[in-house]
Amino acid sequence: MVIASNGEIHTLHASDGVYQGDPLAGLLFCVGVRPVLEQLLDFLKARGFNAHVLCYLDDWTIFADRGGILEAVREFFDELRTNNAHRGLELNLTKSWERSGEQLLETGQELLGSMIGGPEARRAFLLRKIGEQTECLQHLEQLHKQDAQLLLRRSVQLQLRHLQRLLPSEGLDDVWTLLDDAYHHSLRLIRDGGARPRRGAHDSTLFQLPLRLGGLGVPKHQLIAPHARAAMEQSSFFLLREVLPSLWPDHAVSSDGDEAQFTPQAKRVEFEYKRLDDALMEKLSLEEAQTVVANGDRLGSTCLQTFPIDARTTLSDRQVQVTLHNRTLLRAAAPLCPDCTLPNSHGHDDDCGDRPHRRTVRHDNSKNLFVAALRRVKGVRVNAEPRIEEQSMRRTDWRVHGSAAAGGGGDTDYDITFVSLTNLSARRAPGRAEHLLLVNRLGMRAAATKRLHAYLDAKAKHKSQYYNGAVPTAFVPLVFSLEGATHAQAQATLKQWRSLIPSFS
Repeated sequence: MVIASNGEIHTLHASDGVYQGDPLAGLLFCVGVRPVLEQLLDFLKARGFNAHVLCYLDDWTIFADRGGILEAVREFFDELRTNNAHRGLELNLTKSWERSGEQLLETGQELLGSMIGGPEARRAFLLRKIGEQTECLQHLEQLHKQDAQLLLRRSVQLQLRHLQRLLPSEGLDDVWTLLDDAYHHSLRLIRDGGARPRRGAHDSTLFQLPLRLGGLGVPKHQLIAPHARAAMEQSSFFLLREVLPSLWPDHAVSSDGDEAQFTPQAKRVEFEYKRLDDALMEKLSLEEAQTVVANGDRLGSTCLQTFPIDARTTLSDRQVQVTLHNRTLLRAAAPLCPDCTLPNSHGHDDDCGDRPHRRTVRHDNSKNLFVAALRRVKGVRVNAEPRIEEQSMRRTDWRVHGSAAAGGGGDTDYDITFVSLTNLSARRAPGRAEHLLLVNRLGMRAAATKRLHAYLDAKAKHKSQYYNGAVPTAFVPLVFSLEGATHAQAQATLKQWRSLIPSFS
């Protein structure tokens, strides 16, 4: 490639070019190959062909009005080679083919990872791809559950998503269902183990909803496919109308309207998520809805996004299973609790008087993590569990001096609290009747969100009233739900510490 700049000529040899995968490589290739394409079109026109060429880098598709196009293209490249004008391009006949429209409909043809052809060809192609995915899912059963759920959600389930845009799905709903059932069965195996995992009442919806809505982010292909295909068709129309205007006469109008605004796939699918979420919320109690809302909090979803790179970021199989049980609202299998013999209702784990409660264990572990992390900040002193009165055993969880204190200086006492949204104390908290009245006006999710924030705010105010005036420093309550929902003061504090603590994540 020859580059002229400021009166100087620079030659860039292919051996000194860009690395494979660099976007600049594709750009330079397209710039270099464009003159050859123009020559090819002129050559085909001279041979009597009415042809259009679409290129995806080195994969070229030629649409012609009659047969014999492959032989003409071979003749063109032979002439280029004879005249030493081929620019390093060679026609790979082993990967080149010519098909008529009738042949494509009858037998089909794989192209760029998809299938062009009639219903039977597309069905056979998709069934083969699903078979490959099923084998992959079987291998997940041999992995630790943290690895398995990460691979399933972040990799495996995405491998055929492109086909939802490229492959027409008419008549393939029953085939997509096979893949969706396989993915959701794999999720149940990770959650429950065993040959016959349980089916939760809300699995179908919570498996599909994105993490931000409290789900697991594995939507059904059958749900997404029509919207993905429609978005692709619309975006392709806008693109091809610019690239090949001759295919669309001036009077032509697209199916969405010539002036229709482009609607991306994400916006189309958002409607489906809202429909699923609304239907789910109608079935839930206020406490169950609060659990789903809290699970959608950024902190509540972190455990599902964490890669096991060391001991601190590695979860046991049991921890992953408990997380998935809580996230899918799956209560214990037995109707009665084996510890206290009371009914195993939603949230009973936080009410049972004969077992340790999560909020106590999480409080102690989190306190130690925060103290250790803050002590790594240069110039910051941390005193764990300082007494706040000389003649009393009352203590906060830790006291900070330095830049990590509230306001960036001085001294601040912090007390961390984890609350259950489903235990008896939460159900009896003031305002429940008022929040239930909001359901008919705002919907269950909005009412549950208000109830959640009101409860966290009440707990934070109670802590502040308890310690303000008693501690010799400023005081900040850090209140979290067991699912990970975070009070506003705790969010502001974590934002401050994120800029100070090394390796905050």
